[in-house]
Amino acid sequence: MMASAPLFGQTEVENFRTLGYAVAPKVLDPIKIRIARKECDRLAENIVNAALVVGGKHPRLHACRRGDEVVLLKVSPIFDASPILAALADDRRLVAALRNLLADEPAMIEEKLIYKQSLPGAPDVHIDVGSGGFPLHTDWNFYQAEGYPRDTLSVGIAIDDSCPANGCLRVLPSSHKTAWPVFSDGPPYVRPEAVPADQMVDVPLAAGDAVVFTSALVHSSNENLSVHPRRMLILSYGPASCVGDPDRRNVGYRRAAQAFEDRHRDLVATGRAPLRYRLAVAQGSGPGESEEGK
Repeated sequence: MMASAPLFGQTEVENFRTLGYAVAPKVLDPIKIRIARKECDRLAENIVNAALVVGGKHPRLHACRRGDEVVLLKVSPIFDASPILAALADDRRLVAALRNLLADEPAMIEEKLIYKQSLPGAPDVHIDVGSGGFPLHTDWNFYQAEGYPRDTLSVGIAIDDSCPANGCLRVLPSSHKTAWPVFSDGPPYVRPEAVPADQMVDVPLAAGDAVVFTSALVHSSNENLSVHPRRMLILSYGPASCVGDPDRRNVGYRRAAQAFEDRHRDLVATGRAPLRYRLAVAQGSGPGESEEGK
């Protein structure tokens, strides 16, 4: 049997070192894309139902309001709630690529699912601050608070096509080589006046493609202005030899989410929690959606 081609060739590795990011096409095949999309729908529906039944803020659920819409921005952490999505990270090519980039065994420190998806019917869930995009930031400015090393990196795996119209990733190439000023009050987002806006570039991806970027890279994304979800699985890793407890950033949220979901299951088991919400995902092609990704 022939060995599969490496996920990141020499060109991608050089791009990663120089630019702070690199793109690898077709990390997921069409079958895995369909499985991932179905699982994204199941997970979103379950979490919204739990939030509606139990009340209060579901620890995994991050939603915002945009006009009359409720937008599901992200769900995190996810792997304890979705073995199917966790299996996507257990890919030999991916692990080998990360081992090469980190010069160490990769240890996962965070996993989250970006949805950028309008929830039909605007369910009455807890609303967080924001409007559906992510401001300029580096992951490192957040990770360093938990003591993770600077040479952590993230892999974004596109579940749907992403493009400027639906809020694809935007990066400032080679910005990982510079220390950027951040706001001191509130989350440590990069101060926008310090960033040359004309040098930001979009990173469009077809469904199944992946982008890898260093934690020190300045990046952002805009709102999804389409009627379709723009889902991306984000997996963050550090070198195993120096990350310590890799789950320390999320273990509290994970335990709280599991307790929240246990309460929901108890209510369902006793007949006190009828299904209240069905997720109706818009059908058809989104902006730039590839035939292969359908």
